[in-house]
Amino acid sequence: MKRLIITGLMRSGTGLLAKLLHDEGVNMGTVIGAPAIPHADVEFEDPFLSTRLLYEDLTPRDVEVLFYSRSRALAQLHKIYGYQWKTMGFKSPFWLLHGEAIAKVPKKPFVIQMDRDETDRQRAMSRWMAGATEQTHRTFRNLDERLQQQCIDVDMVIGFRQLETQPRKMLDQILRAIETQEV
Repeated sequence: MKRLIITGLMRSGTGLLAKLLHDEGVNMGTVIGAPAIPHADVEFEDPFLSTRLLYEDLTPRDVEVLFYSRSRALAQLHKIYGYQWKTMGFKSPFWLLHGEAIAKVPKKPFVIQMDRDETDRQRAMSRWMAGATEQTHRTFRNLDERLQQQCIDVDMVIGFRQLETQPRKMLDQILRAIETQEV
């Protein structure tokens, strides 16, 4: 089974891409989850995974176990419902904190690191945070600064700026790249 990680700064388009891939048959895990921090309205992000990514230092073995656990769960679903996924994905901005562990995983996942014009992203963050407490604003600003200092550097990274801008073409490009990835 192919492995996919979608990451990027908060409000950079990771949720949109995860939804598009889900609609194309990629298993993205939990459809709606409460993330590790209050006030976030996140889709296709496993709350347990996000909490681990945010608060723990994962080793390459930990990352491998995450993929193995998901593949076992999908195998059970296949037995029950008969549907088999070709690709499983994990989406979280907090993968940015674990680039070294991802790079050392024996079976490399395909990584998409989203990027967005900073002015647009900050505007989206402001709208997203409207009505939040000052403490929540501070928490997100600190986390955002921490994430901005990170970048995943592995062989299988495709940056958002390298992708097509039209959603259908972008999806086709990503699905082709995942399909040709060596496992």
